[in-house]
Amino acid sequence: MDELPSGHRVTVMWREAGGRSRIDSYETSYQAAAGEHLRLWADPAGVSDVAPRRHTRTVAEAVGAGLGAATAAGLPLLAAYLLVRYRYDRQRDRLWDAAWERLDAGRSH
Repeated sequence: MDELPSGHRVTVMWREAGGRSRIDSYETSYQAAAGEHLRLWADPAGVSDVAPRRHTRTVAEAVGAGLGAATAAGLPLLAAYLLVRYRYDRQRDRLWDAAWERLDAGRSH
Protein backbone atom coordinates (compact mmCIF):
# COMPACT_ATOMS: atom_id res chain seq x y z
CA MET A 1 0.00 0.00 0.00
CA ASP A 2 1.37 3.42 -0.97
CA GLU A 3 2.00 5.90 1.78
CA LEU A 4 0.96 9.49 1.48
CA PRO A 5 3.89 11.84 1.05
CA SER A 6 4.94 13.45 4.28
CA GLY A 7 4.79 17.20 4.59
CA HIS A 8 7.77 19.44 4.02
CA ARG A 9 8.24 22.44 6.25
CA VAL A 10 9.19 25.56 4.34
CA THR A 11 9.93 29.06 5.52
CA VAL A 12 7.88 31.73 3.80
CA MET A 13 8.41 35.48 3.71
CA TRP A 14 5.96 38.18 2.65
CA ARG A 15 5.07 41.82 3.13
CA GLU A 16 1.85 42.90 4.77
CA ALA A 17 -0.32 45.62 3.27
CA GLY A 18 1.32 48.16 5.59
CA GLY A 19 4.78 47.18 4.31
CA ARG A 20 5.90 45.19 7.36
CA SER A 21 7.93 42.05 6.55
CA ARG A 22 6.72 38.76 7.97
CA ILE A 23 8.36 35.32 8.19
CA ASP A 24 6.50 32.14 9.07
CA SER A 25 6.83 28.42 8.46
CA TYR A 26 4.38 26.35 6.47
CA GLU A 27 4.01 22.61 5.92
CA THR A 28 3.30 21.56 2.34
CA SER A 29 3.10 18.21 0.58
CA TYR A 30 5.01 19.76 -2.33
CA GLN A 31 8.76 19.25 -2.07
CA ALA A 32 10.00 22.76 -2.70
CA ALA A 33 13.60 23.55 -3.50
CA ALA A 34 15.38 26.38 -1.71
CA GLY A 35 14.55 29.73 -3.31
CA GLU A 36 11.56 28.32 -5.22
CA HIS A 37 8.44 30.48 -5.31
CA LEU A 38 5.25 28.84 -4.11
CA ARG A 39 1.81 30.35 -4.54
CA LEU A 40 0.56 30.85 -0.97
CA TRP A 41 -1.84 33.23 0.74
CA ALA A 42 -1.22 34.87 4.09
CA ASP A 43 -3.62 36.47 6.54
CA PRO A 44 -3.49 37.28 10.24
CA ALA A 45 -4.25 33.61 11.03
CA GLY A 46 -1.22 32.35 9.11
CA VAL A 47 -0.21 30.95 5.72
CA SER A 48 -2.30 28.69 3.48
CA ASP A 49 -2.17 27.22 -0.01
CA VAL A 50 -5.96 27.58 -0.31
CA ALA A 51 -6.90 30.68 -2.27
CA PRO A 52 -9.34 33.09 -0.63
CA ARG A 53 -12.95 32.76 -1.70
CA ARG A 54 -13.89 34.92 -4.68
CA HIS A 55 -16.61 37.56 -4.37
CA THR A 56 -18.76 35.90 -7.05
CA ARG A 57 -18.75 32.62 -5.11
CA THR A 58 -19.78 34.42 -1.92
CA VAL A 59 -22.61 36.19 -3.73
CA ALA A 60 -23.76 32.97 -5.43
CA GLU A 61 -23.79 31.07 -2.12
CA ALA A 62 -25.69 33.89 -0.41
CA VAL A 63 -28.29 33.95 -3.20
CA GLY A 64 -28.60 30.16 -3.05
CA ALA A 65 -29.06 30.25 0.72
CA GLY A 66 -31.68 32.98 0.39
CA LEU A 67 -33.59 31.04 -2.24
CA GLY A 68 -33.40 27.88 -0.14
CA ALA A 69 -34.71 29.72 2.93
CA ALA A 70 -37.53 31.32 0.94
CA THR A 71 -38.47 27.94 -0.51
CA ALA A 72 -38.39 26.27 2.89
CA ALA A 73 -40.56 29.02 4.37
CA GLY A 74 -42.91 29.16 1.36
CA LEU A 75 -43.64 25.46 0.87
CA PRO A 76 -45.78 25.03 4.01
CA LEU A 77 -47.75 28.15 3.09
CA LEU A 78 -48.27 26.88 -0.45
CA ALA A 79 -49.37 23.47 0.85
CA ALA A 80 -51.87 25.11 3.24
CA TYR A 81 -53.22 27.32 0.43
CA LEU A 82 -53.66 24.35 -1.92
CA LEU A 83 -55.40 22.29 0.78
CA VAL A 84 -57.82 25.12 1.64
CA ARG A 85 -58.45 25.83 -2.03
CA TYR A 86 -59.16 22.15 -2.74
CA ARG A 87 -61.65 21.94 0.14
CA TYR A 88 -63.46 25.15 -0.86
CA ASP A 89 -63.55 24.08 -4.52
CA ARG A 90 -65.22 20.79 -3.51
CA GLN A 91 -67.72 22.68 -1.36
CA ARG A 92 -68.46 25.15 -4.17
CA ASP A 93 -68.98 22.27 -6.61
CA ARG A 94 -71.46 20.60 -4.21
CA LEU A 95 -73.36 23.87 -3.81
CA TRP A 96 -73.34 24.38 -7.58
CA ASP A 97 -74.74 20.87 -8.15
CA ALA A 98 -77.41 21.42 -5.49
CA ALA A 99 -78.43 24.70 -7.12
CA TRP A 100 -78.77 22.98 -10.52
CA GLU A 101 -80.87 20.24 -8.95
CA ARG A 102 -83.20 22.84 -7.39
CA LEU A 103 -83.47 24.62 -10.75
CA ASP A 104 -84.28 21.35 -12.55
CA ALA A 105 -86.78 20.34 -9.86
CA GLY A 106 -88.57 23.69 -10.22
CA ARG A 107 -88.90 23.31 -14.01
CA SER A 108 -90.24 19.77 -13.94
CA HIS A 109 -93.30 20.53 -11.72
